[in-house]
Amino acid sequence: MLLGYPDEDRRELESRGPTRGVDVIELLPYHFKFSPADWQELSPGVNQLLSRLLAERELDRWPAKAAAKCEWLLRQAPQPVGTRVQVAGDAIGLEKMRTSPYVEQLQRCRTHTKDEAAELIAPKVSPSKAMAARQPSLNSEDEPPPSKIFPIELFICCPTAVAAKKATAYFTGHRIADARCALFARFPVILITQSSDRVVMAPTGSSQKSSATVWGATKRCVVPAGDAMAGHIAHLKDMGFCESQARKALAECVWDVNRAIDLLVSRGAAALAKPALPKAGAKESSGSSDHTEVVSNKGIDLDNSSTASGVSTPRCCASSVAPESGHGELKDDEERNKRSIRRVCRKVTSQDAQQLSADPGEFVRVWPFYETELGWIYAEDPTDASRAGWLPTAILESIEAGHEWVYVQKAMPALHANQVGVEEGEILKINLASRTPEGWVYAQKEKTEVKALLPGTWLKLQDWTHLILVVGTIACTIQMLISIVTMVNRECQEYTLCAKEVLSLVFISPCIWYILSVISQYDDRLQAKQRAAKLEKENLAKSYNDLLSDMDGLLSKSAESSAGLAERTFESKRRDFQRFLERVKDKYKISSSSKDGEQVLRQFKRFCQNWLKVFQECSIDPINHPKKVVDDKDLEHCTSIPQVADLCLDRLKKTEVRFISTQRDQDAQLLRKNKNDLRRMTQSEARHTQLLELPAPASSSASLGSSRGTRKGRLSWLQLGGPRQFYIKSSQTKDSYPKEIRCFCGHLIILSFEHAKLLIGIFAGLLLIVYDVYVMATKDGFGSSMFLSVLDLLVVEVCLLVMLCRFEELDIIQQLEREVKELARQNEQVEKQREKMTEFWSNAQQLTELWLYRTVPRLDLYKEVHNQLEDSSSEDLLHHMAGANQQLEDLERQLGALQDWKQDGQISPDTKKGIGKAINEISKESELDKMLEKLEEATSNKIKALKS
Repeated sequence: MLLGYPDEDRRELESRGPTRGVDVIELLPYHFKFSPADWQELSPGVNQLLSRLLAERELDRWPAKAAAKCEWLLRQAPQPVGTRVQVAGDAIGLEKMRTSPYVEQLQRCRTHTKDEAAELIAPKVSPSKAMAARQPSLNSEDEPPPSKIFPIELFICCPTAVAAKKATAYFTGHRIADARCALFARFPVILITQSSDRVVMAPTGSSQKSSATVWGATKRCVVPAGDAMAGHIAHLKDMGFCESQARKALAECVWDVNRAIDLLVSRGAAALAKPALPKAGAKESSGSSDHTEVVSNKGIDLDNSSTASGVSTPRCCASSVAPESGHGELKDDEERNKRSIRRVCRKVTSQDAQQLSADPGEFVRVWPFYETELGWIYAEDPTDASRAGWLPTAILESIEAGHEWVYVQKAMPALHANQVGVEEGEILKINLASRTPEGWVYAQKEKTEVKALLPGTWLKLQDWTHLILVVGTIACTIQMLISIVTMVNRECQEYTLCAKEVLSLVFISPCIWYILSVISQYDDRLQAKQRAAKLEKENLAKSYNDLLSDMDGLLSKSAESSAGLAERTFESKRRDFQRFLERVKDKYKISSSSKDGEQVLRQFKRFCQNWLKVFQECSIDPINHPKKVVDDKDLEHCTSIPQVADLCLDRLKKTEVRFISTQRDQDAQLLRKNKNDLRRMTQSEARHTQLLELPAPASSSASLGSSRGTRKGRLSWLQLGGPRQFYIKSSQTKDSYPKEIRCFCGHLIILSFEHAKLLIGIFAGLLLIVYDVYVMATKDGFGSSMFLSVLDLLVVEVCLLVMLCRFEELDIIQQLEREVKELARQNEQVEKQREKMTEFWSNAQQLTELWLYRTVPRLDLYKEVHNQLEDSSSEDLLHHMAGANQQLEDLERQLGALQDWKQDGQISPDTKKGIGKAINEISKESELDKMLEKLEEATSNKIKALKS
């Protein structure tokens, strides 16, 4: 993709002369057609590439002429059809652009192109020349021409996200490192968008993004409807900007009002009226730290503000609110999107939907790059991203250099006296200079003043349900105190032996504990907590699923590995040796009673020991834990060949070589169980998809007047009517919830243990009320105390009924937290299982070459040898058996240690294959004498040569 002049005639181009610059790459023909329907956002790979390249200093970039000769750039660029590349003139660098004649040429041009050029060279020239360069276009109310371009730099882009990633790696590893090559990207004429798998260009005749939006944003470029356009323009006109400038800025900023305001202010457009900024309220709070300093701003009324200082210009104000990291002006996308935590020093109330309300001492997350020169900055609640809007910078406290506020995302207890324990959601002040290479940093918790003895969730009521829960907790406490005082004074022993008081305590205690847990989370961040818990559950479920996928992959690879083939071969050779022992019991009886019987018995024991030594390698850890079938001492106690054969037979029948298949079956069964557990834990996801409907955060309890909007008209866990049958059915889960109870009159679903406690509490409370009413009606002298008890119990019952009606909403977070803990425990358990699986199959993979090229060929050789020994005559048996034992023992010594035969051992794979092939060739001989001769030759010559 090469830069040209879309929709422009060449004669018009040439008539403009050198004022447009000559460092261009022209593209012929000059007419292009683009479809606005193809506009989409940049791919993440392209964004990453541009962010890296734009970080380069302008003077270190290649000029267009040099970049056009780079073969890699031309090869990666999308190739236009029917075009040819032509470099016009000599390259003009930025040094020549900074000269005075160039500024004078800019003054004579009235196009938006020169605006961009003026902004580019403004920091490099004197303020008077920079203002003179801007002046022609600032006073112009004419719409810019359809084709405007400042072709100083070359822009090139990869056609796909995959190619973009390759390009990023290429520039990072080569071009930027040595040649410092970068791509230029300040072209108001061109938008780079992505459609399917290709990158297209778009002219400025349609709505376009500013440079900040094109390279950094991920939002879709959407032009608003006519009513929305008119509303945006009217909003800017109300702030004092003329209609033509407002329309022009909105078009360049993709109809983003906030960015349009910044763009108009940065260009120096005169504001005819100031926006209605909130006046400073009470005196500033000194904060909790001694170093706190309040930033003033020109946009706040200095007469009424107690925080005014000597800061007189918006630039000074902006520098005061710069990020604590001290990077200065932000130039790339990473710095544009950088956010920081700031503390509010004064109360501010939002006056429209685009502003944010904040209280003193509250923390907000701000975007320093988008601070306007009128003294506004965009901010959001760190715990709830849905609470976002504009704030005056004057209400934000500054922080000393080298420090910044951070938001704790994960709780961590203190394990040492020099450490500080933190909880999720806390705000800490850290010292940036104290960061250690190991990742530790010195942190300081916020100093807070004690405002009340009760938690914040008891002081700031959200709705009527919240009020009822608080009142119910107080009533439960009163009821418990009444019961305890009555039991202590022994006023109840004479009549009921305190049964009513004991029942009251049993009824109240679990209910009040659950109500307290609900209230502790009932604040204006309840939805954020629900989203956070839901997100954590999704992340844990994803991690759990990834672990199961890894285990499934290990299991699939194990089924296809050579270890299973080796195991089946081991089992086959074991059965062959068993048959040999059964046949030689009767055949070698005569031989053991002859004059050479003792020698034959010794050689037979020796042969069995050699075979069992090879069979010891049929283990998952043959080096440290070989498979020993018969001990040598047990063989020495045998006095005849049948005894030796019976001993070996008895032990071999009890020994099966199934360590690979057994482990595979266990892993498969465990994997099925874990998948069922994951399916069970994620089945309740649909129950938690609907967010809690709470009123907007309120500054005081006056928000109780605005009650909730809509409520569910029926309870999903209770239904009346239905088929006339009775049964109780529990869920196939660990806690057996939910439980379904069907009776003749209705259908009840007990969702959890807490739900069951509330239901039991309702019935117990009704019994207590009936008992108190009965006592009041039949006994004298109990009127006043019983009346107070009944009234208190009625309040508790109302609280419990409200909780039951809203149980599915109020219990969502508790249920999610329980499931998160269960998932975390399951994750930890599955991680250990995966580690065990990985260790086992890694060991098996390490031993594959040992089994295939050392153990299996020798077992094949032993099979052929004992088959030949069975056919030997009584006269030749001793000679053949002694020779075979000697050659087999020599072979064993030549093979070397087992450690060298592992996959990462000292013997190379080719050598292992060569030795295995040589032993297999010997096993093909049909006569024992020739077999032993070749074995001797291989042991003395061939195997030594292969190992060397």
